[in-house]
Amino acid sequence: MRMGGTQVGTRGFFFAPTVITGARQSDRIVQEEVFGPVLTVQSFQHEAEAVAMANGAPCSLAAGVWMRDHGTADRLSRDLDFGCVWTNAHLPFVSEMPHGGFGASGYGKDLSGYGFDDYTRIKHVMILVGHDALQRCRGPREPPPGSAGAPSPTFRPCKSGVREAVLAPGVGPDRGREPTSPTRGSSMPHRDTTARRPPLPTGWRRLAARLPILLFRIGLGFLFGKRLLLLHHVGRISGLGRMVVPEVVSYDPANASWIIASGFGPKADWYQNLLEQPKTLTQFGNRPHAVTAHFLTPDEGADIMADYARRHPRTAHRLCAYLGLPVDGGEAAYRDAGRAIPFVRLDTAVRHPIPSLGEGAPRAARHGGGGVPASLVVSP
Repeated sequence: MRMGGTQVGTRGFFFAPTVITGARQSDRIVQEEVFGPVLTVQSFQHEAEAVAMANGAPCSLAAGVWMRDHGTADRLSRDLDFGCVWTNAHLPFVSEMPHGGFGASGYGKDLSGYGFDDYTRIKHVMILVGHDALQRCRGPREPPPGSAGAPSPTFRPCKSGVREAVLAPGVGPDRGREPTSPTRGSSMPHRDTTARRPPLPTGWRRLAARLPILLFRIGLGFLFGKRLLLLHHVGRISGLGRMVVPEVVSYDPANASWIIASGFGPKADWYQNLLEQPKTLTQFGNRPHAVTAHFLTPDEGADIMADYARRHPRTAHRLCAYLGLPVDGGEAAYRDAGRAIPFVRLDTAVRHPIPSLGEGAPRAARHGGGGVPASLVVSP
């Protein structure tokens, strides 16, 4: 504690301005809001580490960036996951700008036109009009009911809300076609050996899957040991920061690199986002790292999966069963499975250095509580 830390006066609950240095990212003073004039100061080595530290707390109301380089400040404002980001200013409230936080700092916005969103309810109504609306639903015209050869239709709702006629087999557009069966009209279908990716979790399963993200953000990442890490990625369409917690398939402490896998295949959002922007951030335990993603070949994936199966045979078998990849417990089967799973190697800045923001050791400071923003102070 560099200054303050005492009560002012004997009446009320007034607290002297306080500055605390040497705080760790997992400390309670950093992770929780302090409703008072309290400032914690933390040092960092490069820009990526500073952003990871600033985003590593559950409360995300406002952030302030103080520096001379406006280009860097503009980039930081995109990376900082806060509801408000101010550059070289403090608490500038104007009615035209929305105000509100992210995460544990609240939901929704006040001020500006966005402030009305929480007081409105929007409904989508689309009506198909015109004399041919029913015909569009029914499709090709059939003979009128009662005429020779006309089938007796049943009715079911169609997408536009108008009932459509459903004809019996063998009439209408399919007239003259035989129904397919294993014994008549068609041959037995070939067995589908394509790996079936599991569906994305929804509902409470999605909440359970995202629980590790919250634990990492509140400083409890050490609970996962060396099995999980927190990976940041940027939406390739929205440009917004995202997070995912994949399992660590392999960890190389000597070269400071991790290998992770995309269980949902190459179409997973985080995998596609890394293809667009391979330089990103990760958190292993409670320590942030700037990393670059490298996408491994199928043959490399085969070697990785075979090694993983030797180290974790039960987990490897359950993983392949979950992904719909047939394995019989043999090394060849695990190699085939590894060729179907996209693997990514994350190399730290030890191999791919990120330029520092300035000479010397830049410093970051976080403000806590009461609507007082977190600040990123960078040496010019």
